[in-house]
Amino acid sequence: MLDFIVNLVDEFGKEHGPFFFLQVRTTEVVARQRQGIRANFSPLEVKFVQARKVPVYLAAVVSKEDDCEEIYVLGIDGLHEGGVRVVPRLFPLSDESVRLEIYQEVNDYFESGLKIFVSRLTKGRKT
Repeated sequence: MLDFIVNLVDEFGKEHGPFFFLQVRTTEVVARQRQGIRANFSPLEVKFVQARKVPVYLAAVVSKEDDCEEIYVLGIDGLHEGGVRVVPRLFPLSDESVRLEIYQEVNDYFESGLKIFVSRLTKGRKT
């Protein structure tokens, strides 16, 4: 059901333990700039990934003309309720600070020993 398992790498490019799951949804439909990207992820799918007890991110990809894509991510954490219809354009994967936030969240989760993942990359929580 999940598309990718992504392992974190250290400064030498070696995998060092922490990982997360990535679910990808794509569309060619370009929404208005203020709207997010359609990425239907049902309440059942959300419950399924939350049961994994590891970090999960939903990536919404808009395929544009000239082989160009925009990718936005949303953390699906243990506090998320319901499904996801739209991924807001808050956290572009092209932004280095977003990629570093994912790295930090995942690393912190595995170091903490907690059993519930909480993400700062969610609706209403802009870093």
